[in-house]
Amino acid sequence: MQNLGLVAVAGCPAGAPATWYPSPARSRPGLSQQEGHTRGAPPQPPVPMSHRPRIAAHSLSPAAYAPYGDILMASPHGQPGRPANQGTARRFDHLAAIENLRPGHAALNVSVFRCAPRSSSPLPLALLEKHPGSTQAFVPMNARRYLVVVALGGDRPDLTTLAAFIAHGAQGITYRPGVWHHPMIALDAEADFVCLVWEDGSPGDCAVVEYAEGERVTIAIDP
Repeated sequence: MQNLGLVAVAGCPAGAPATWYPSPARSRPGLSQQEGHTRGAPPQPPVPMSHRPRIAAHSLSPAAYAPYGDILMASPHGQPGRPANQGTARRFDHLAAIENLRPGHAALNVSVFRCAPRSSSPLPLALLEKHPGSTQAFVPMNARRYLVVVALGGDRPDLTTLAAFIAHGAQGITYRPGVWHHPMIALDAEADFVCLVWEDGSPGDCAVVEYAEGERVTIAIDP
Protein backbone atom coordinates (compact mmCIF):
# COMPACT_ATOMS: atom_id res chain seq x y z
CA MET A 1 0.00 0.00 0.00
CA GLN A 2 1.26 3.47 -0.81
CA ASN A 3 2.70 5.74 1.85
CA LEU A 4 -0.15 7.92 3.07
CA GLY A 5 1.52 9.79 5.89
CA LEU A 6 1.36 7.13 8.59
CA VAL A 7 3.97 4.43 8.98
CA ALA A 8 1.64 1.45 9.24
CA VAL A 9 0.68 -1.87 7.75
CA ALA A 10 -2.81 -2.18 6.35
CA GLY A 11 -5.19 -5.10 6.68
CA CYS A 12 -5.71 -4.85 2.90
CA PRO A 13 -2.44 -6.24 1.49
CA ALA A 14 -0.63 -4.27 -1.21
CA GLY A 15 -1.75 -5.44 -4.62
CA ALA A 16 -4.76 -7.33 -3.27
CA PRO A 17 -8.22 -6.61 -4.72
CA ALA A 18 -10.14 -4.01 -2.76
CA THR A 19 -13.08 -1.67 -3.20
CA TRP A 20 -11.72 1.89 -3.24
CA TYR A 21 -13.88 4.92 -2.58
CA PRO A 22 -12.08 8.10 -3.73
CA SER A 23 -12.06 10.96 -1.29
CA PRO A 24 -14.93 13.39 -1.94
CA ALA A 25 -14.19 17.11 -2.16
CA ARG A 26 -15.43 18.98 0.87
CA SER A 27 -16.13 22.60 1.56
CA ARG A 28 -14.37 22.43 4.92
CA PRO A 29 -13.02 19.72 7.19
CA GLY A 30 -14.99 18.51 10.16
CA LEU A 31 -16.18 15.55 12.16
CA SER A 32 -19.31 15.17 10.07
CA GLN A 33 -20.39 14.08 6.62
CA GLN A 34 -20.41 17.20 4.48
CA GLU A 35 -21.50 18.34 1.04
CA GLY A 36 -18.89 18.55 -1.70
CA HIS A 37 -17.84 21.67 -3.57
CA THR A 38 -20.17 23.08 -6.19
CA ARG A 39 -19.04 22.02 -9.67
CA GLY A 40 -16.67 24.63 -11.07
CA ALA A 41 -15.99 26.27 -7.69
CA PRO A 42 -12.34 27.26 -7.10
CA PRO A 43 -10.27 24.84 -5.01
CA GLN A 44 -9.88 25.66 -1.35
CA PRO A 45 -6.41 26.28 0.13
CA PRO A 46 -4.90 23.57 2.36
CA VAL A 47 -6.07 23.65 5.96
CA PRO A 48 -3.18 24.14 8.44
CA MET A 49 -2.57 21.15 10.74
CA SER A 50 -3.39 23.29 13.78
CA HIS A 51 -6.86 24.10 12.38
CA ARG A 52 -7.93 20.57 11.51
CA PRO A 53 -10.38 18.60 13.64
CA ARG A 54 -8.56 16.62 16.29
CA ILE A 55 -9.49 13.76 18.59
CA ALA A 56 -7.52 12.40 21.53
CA ALA A 57 -6.50 8.77 21.88
CA HIS A 58 -7.62 7.16 25.15
CA SER A 59 -6.63 3.96 26.91
CA LEU A 60 -8.32 0.89 25.48
CA SER A 61 -11.10 -0.50 27.68
CA PRO A 62 -13.82 -3.11 27.02
CA ALA A 63 -16.71 -0.72 27.66
CA ALA A 64 -15.45 2.07 25.42
CA TYR A 65 -14.44 -0.32 22.64
CA ALA A 66 -17.61 -2.45 22.69
CA PRO A 67 -19.35 -0.75 19.70
CA TYR A 68 -16.40 -1.60 17.45
CA GLY A 69 -15.17 -5.02 18.58
CA ASP A 70 -13.75 -7.07 21.43
CA ILE A 71 -10.56 -6.95 23.46
CA LEU A 72 -8.49 -10.14 23.60
CA MET A 73 -6.79 -10.39 26.98
CA ALA A 74 -6.93 -12.33 30.22
CA SER A 75 -10.04 -11.42 32.21
CA PRO A 76 -11.19 -8.40 30.17
CA HIS A 77 -14.40 -8.14 32.21
CA GLY A 78 -13.00 -9.35 35.54
CA GLN A 79 -14.01 -12.97 35.08
CA PRO A 80 -11.86 -15.50 37.01
CA GLY A 81 -11.38 -17.94 34.14
CA ARG A 82 -11.06 -21.66 34.77
CA PRO A 83 -8.15 -23.90 35.68
CA ALA A 84 -6.29 -25.56 32.81
CA ASN A 85 -3.16 -27.62 32.13
CA GLN A 86 -3.16 -29.53 35.42
CA GLY A 87 -3.57 -26.34 37.40
CA THR A 88 -0.60 -24.48 35.88
CA ALA A 89 -2.75 -22.01 33.92
CA ARG A 90 -6.09 -20.27 33.82
CA ARG A 91 -8.16 -20.20 30.64
CA PHE A 92 -10.46 -17.38 29.53
CA ASP A 93 -12.92 -18.66 26.93
CA HIS A 94 -15.14 -17.14 24.24
CA LEU A 95 -13.55 -13.70 24.27
CA ALA A 96 -14.67 -12.95 20.70
CA ALA A 97 -16.28 -14.47 17.63
CA ILE A 98 -14.27 -14.50 14.39
CA GLU A 99 -17.34 -14.21 12.14
CA ASN A 100 -17.40 -15.35 8.52
CA LEU A 101 -20.36 -13.84 6.68
CA ARG A 102 -19.46 -15.65 3.43
CA PRO A 103 -19.44 -19.33 4.46
CA GLY A 104 -18.39 -21.69 1.70
CA HIS A 105 -16.44 -18.97 -0.11
CA ALA A 106 -13.93 -17.40 2.26
CA ALA A 107 -11.01 -19.14 3.96
CA LEU A 108 -9.42 -18.21 7.27
CA ASN A 109 -6.16 -16.36 6.64
CA VAL A 110 -3.74 -16.45 9.59
CA SER A 111 -0.86 -14.07 8.92
CA VAL A 112 1.74 -11.92 10.66
CA PHE A 113 2.00 -8.16 10.13
CA ARG A 114 5.28 -6.42 10.98
CA CYS A 115 4.56 -2.74 11.68
CA ALA A 116 7.15 0.02 11.73
CA PRO A 117 6.89 2.45 14.67
CA ARG A 118 5.35 5.90 14.70
CA SER A 119 5.52 8.14 17.78
CA SER A 120 4.94 11.71 16.57
CA SER A 121 1.72 13.51 17.46
CA PRO A 122 -0.68 14.58 16.09
CA LEU A 123 -1.12 11.91 13.44
CA PRO A 124 -3.15 12.76 10.30
CA LEU A 125 -5.84 10.23 9.36
CA ALA A 126 -5.18 9.44 5.69
CA LEU A 127 -7.58 6.53 5.18
CA LEU A 128 -10.01 4.08 6.74
CA GLU A 129 -10.79 0.54 5.64
CA LYS A 130 -13.28 -2.17 6.53
CA HIS A 131 -13.86 -5.88 5.95
CA PRO A 132 -17.61 -6.30 5.27
CA GLY A 133 -17.62 -10.09 5.34
CA SER A 134 -15.39 -10.90 8.29
CA THR A 135 -14.24 -10.09 11.77
CA GLN A 136 -10.56 -9.14 11.78
CA ALA A 137 -8.40 -9.90 14.82
CA PHE A 138 -4.96 -8.58 15.72
CA VAL A 139 -2.91 -10.12 18.54
CA PRO A 140 0.41 -8.42 19.39
CA MET A 141 3.47 -10.64 19.69
CA ASN A 142 6.00 -8.11 20.97
CA ALA A 143 4.32 -4.69 20.96
CA ARG A 144 4.75 -2.13 23.71
CA ARG A 145 1.88 0.10 22.64
CA TYR A 146 -0.17 0.46 19.49
CA LEU A 147 -2.90 2.76 18.22
CA VAL A 148 -6.39 1.55 17.28
CA VAL A 149 -8.55 3.94 15.23
CA VAL A 150 -12.18 2.95 14.52
CA ALA A 151 -15.48 4.34 13.24
CA LEU A 152 -18.96 3.09 12.46
CA GLY A 153 -20.83 3.74 9.23
CA GLY A 154 -22.18 2.17 6.06
CA ASP A 155 -20.75 2.92 2.62
CA ARG A 156 -18.56 5.60 4.18
CA PRO A 157 -17.26 6.13 7.72
CA ASP A 158 -19.42 8.23 10.02
CA LEU A 159 -16.74 10.49 11.45
CA THR A 160 -19.01 11.50 14.33
CA THR A 161 -18.31 7.98 15.69
CA LEU A 162 -14.54 8.15 15.14
CA ALA A 163 -12.54 7.00 18.17
CA ALA A 164 -8.88 6.30 18.91
CA PHE A 165 -7.47 4.00 21.59
CA ILE A 166 -4.00 3.19 22.86
CA ALA A 167 -3.58 -0.53 23.52
CA HIS A 168 -0.74 -2.17 25.43
CA GLY A 169 1.12 -5.33 24.53
CA ALA A 170 -1.09 -7.66 26.59
CA GLN A 171 -4.22 -6.63 24.66
CA GLY A 172 -5.35 -7.95 21.30
CA ILE A 173 -8.36 -6.54 19.48
CA THR A 174 -11.01 -7.47 16.95
CA TYR A 175 -12.90 -5.34 14.47
CA ARG A 176 -16.47 -6.46 13.93
CA PRO A 177 -17.50 -7.07 10.29
CA GLY A 178 -18.03 -3.73 8.57
CA VAL A 179 -16.33 -1.61 11.25
CA TRP A 180 -14.14 1.06 9.68
CA HIS A 181 -10.59 1.22 11.01
CA HIS A 182 -7.17 2.58 10.23
CA PRO A 183 -4.36 0.15 9.38
CA MET A 184 -2.50 -0.98 12.48
CA ILE A 185 -0.15 1.68 13.91
CA ALA A 186 2.73 0.57 16.13
CA LEU A 187 3.95 3.09 18.68
CA ASP A 188 7.46 3.44 20.12
CA ALA A 189 9.03 0.37 18.45
CA GLU A 190 8.56 -2.09 15.60
CA ALA A 191 5.91 -4.68 16.44
CA ASP A 192 4.63 -7.98 15.05
CA PHE A 193 0.94 -8.92 15.12
CA VAL A 194 -0.85 -12.16 14.37
CA CYS A 195 -3.85 -11.38 12.16
CA LEU A 196 -6.93 -13.56 11.56
CA VAL A 197 -9.49 -12.70 8.88
CA TRP A 198 -11.77 -14.62 6.51
CA GLU A 199 -10.95 -13.81 2.86
CA ASP A 200 -11.86 -15.12 -0.60
CA GLY A 201 -9.47 -12.97 -2.67
CA SER A 202 -12.19 -10.77 -4.16
CA PRO A 203 -12.65 -6.97 -3.89
CA GLY A 204 -15.32 -7.72 -1.28
CA ASP A 205 -12.60 -8.62 1.21
CA CYS A 206 -11.75 -4.98 1.88
CA ALA A 207 -13.18 -1.51 1.22
CA VAL A 208 -11.03 1.63 1.52
CA VAL A 209 -11.87 5.33 1.83
CA GLU A 210 -9.04 7.85 1.43
CA TYR A 211 -8.99 11.42 2.78
CA ALA A 212 -7.30 14.26 0.94
CA GLU A 213 -4.61 16.31 2.64
CA GLY A 214 -6.91 19.15 3.64
CA GLU A 215 -9.67 17.01 5.15
CA ARG A 216 -7.71 14.70 7.43
CA VAL A 217 -8.69 14.50 11.08
CA THR A 218 -5.65 14.40 13.36
CA ILE A 219 -5.16 12.18 16.39
CA ALA A 220 -3.40 13.40 19.52
CA ILE A 221 -1.32 10.77 21.33
CA ASP A 222 0.15 11.18 24.80
CA PRO A 223 3.82 10.16 25.02
